[in-house]
Amino acid sequence: MKHLCWLLMLGLAVSCGTKGNHKPDNTPAPDTSSIDASTSSDTTATVETLEDNTFVCRPEGTGPFPAVLYNHGGLAMVVGGNLLDTCKALANAGYLARSEQRAVTESPSIAGHLDEVLNALTELRSHPDTDNNRIGIMGYSRGGLLSLHAAIQRPNDVQAILLMAPAPGGGSTSMDGALANVSPITAPVRLLVAENDGPPAQTADHVEICQEIQTILETAEKTVELIMYPPFADDGHELFFEVDDIYWPDVLGFLATQLKNDP
Repeated sequence: MKHLCWLLMLGLAVSCGTKGNHKPDNTPAPDTSSIDASTSSDTTATVETLEDNTFVCRPEGTGPFPAVLYNHGGLAMVVGGNLLDTCKALANAGYLARSEQRAVTESPSIAGHLDEVLNALTELRSHPDTDNNRIGIMGYSRGGLLSLHAAIQRPNDVQAILLMAPAPGGGSTSMDGALANVSPITAPVRLLVAENDGPPAQTADHVEICQEIQTILETAEKTVELIMYPPFADDGHELFFEVDDIYWPDVLGFLATQLKNDP
C-alpha cells in the first residue's frame, strides 16, 4: 500500500527534471525503516539498512563480487523507484548492490545530489566485498541523470552505465551539461525507456532525451544501445517504479555482459 500511495503522487508530480512548472509535493517518502529485509523470503541476500534508508545488499557466497550502485528518481518529498526491491534483485543476481537514498526535502531542486551519488560510489568501492574492476552504475529518471554525471566525473570507477528514462535536470546538473562533455566516458551505456514516456503525462519527453543521448554518444564513438518498450499503462515513466519483468531481464543481461563477461 505504501508504494501505491506514493506512486500515485509521483505520477502527478514528476517529470523528473527541473524544466516546466513543478510544484513540490508534501507526501513523505515511504518509510522502509521497519522492514526486516534480512529475513525477507524473496531474497537470498544479506541486506543492511543504513540510517538514511540506504540499502546495501550482499549476495550469497564468497566475495569479491561485481557491484552496482542504484540511484532513484523522484521530486521533492516523493521518491521514484523501489530502492529495497532493486537492491535485493541485484544481489539475488550475484551483485553487491547499494541503493542510495538521497536527501528528501520539500525543495524540487537536486542541488547537492550529485555529491551524494559520488559519495555513494566511493562507499561502494570501499566495501570489502566489492571487486573494484567490475562496477556498474544505474539510475532512474533523476537518478539516471545523476548516474551519467557521475560516470563522466569518475570514468575509471565504473565499467557499465545503465540509464532508465533519464531526466533533463537543470542548472549545474542538467542533461545538456552532461552531454556537452561526454569524452571522459569509457564504459558501455544502455538506455531504457517506454514509448509513451513523455507529454501529456510527463512535462519532459524522456524518449527524446534518450534518443539525444544515443546520438551524441554515437557521434563521440562511445558504446551505446537504446531499448524502447511498448507503451506502458497511461504513463510510460511508471514502468521503472518497480522491478518488472518487462525490463529487468535487459538490466541483468547488460550487467552480466559488462561485469561478469557473460556472452
